[in-house]
Amino acid sequence: MIILHKFVAGAVLACTVVAGASFAPSLALAVESTAQADSGMAKQLKFDDFRNAKHCLEAITSLGRVQQEMYICNSRVNGAGLASKNNCQAKVAELSGKAKSINEDSTVSACSRDPDVLSDKFNMAVKAAAEAGSTDAQMCYIQGAGGQGGSPVDVPGYKALAHEYLGKALDRGDWRAVELLSTAPTNLAHGGGGLLVNLPEVGNWETVYGATKLLSLGATGDYAKSLNNRLAEAAHWLSNERIHAAERWAQDMYRKSFHSSPKLTADPVPCLGSYR
Repeated sequence: MIILHKFVAGAVLACTVVAGASFAPSLALAVESTAQADSGMAKQLKFDDFRNAKHCLEAITSLGRVQQEMYICNSRVNGAGLASKNNCQAKVAELSGKAKSINEDSTVSACSRDPDVLSDKFNMAVKAAAEAGSTDAQMCYIQGAGGQGGSPVDVPGYKALAHEYLGKALDRGDWRAVELLSTAPTNLAHGGGGLLVNLPEVGNWETVYGATKLLSLGATGDYAKSLNNRLAEAAHWLSNERIHAAERWAQDMYRKSFHSSPKLTADPVPCLGSYR
């Protein structure tokens, strides 16, 4: 009986040890799973905040443009001929319809009408979503959003992150990054390029030529033809040697990362587009 008691006790003890040993990893897995779920939810919230802020900025910016066009057209009616008045009245009617559509959009009703508030919210949302892995937000960050609004601009920090995001975009065959690289120095002048002017990859004619050539390799139809003018403009500033180097870069990059990317029929939109 004593032996049996010891055996039973030992068996109970063994079961207890085994159960305890298996319980600890299970608890750790449960905790890890919960942490991953929380992390995933936090990431999704950042993505949603970015999409909402982007939608608001696009909508209210479009509304402002429509209202400005209406004002200009109305101001020209006085003293204009009958044909001009009729054309303008038709234009105002069309613009009024657009303004009404934006104002009645339920997804826009909660948007601030203050441009500074919209811009600050967008910039903060861009930075957070970009760091969380949103490729759309990363493109906006490269273009200059996310490093402004409410605090001094950290140019070295912007350059480091933008360079990282740009490299990843090229590796995955993202045409939006190529469009940014194709920005001509003349379009960056007088502050028009925002933070983008701080990137060493942007704003020299060899980069412009190479990026435009890369776009042309993926372009079709009339868009492909239109890129020839941009190539000619960039080539004007380059020696034959630099042109050949830029063309080699474009060919290599296309084979490496862009051969499977969708074909282009228009300029890719890196960040903000029109309200839809």
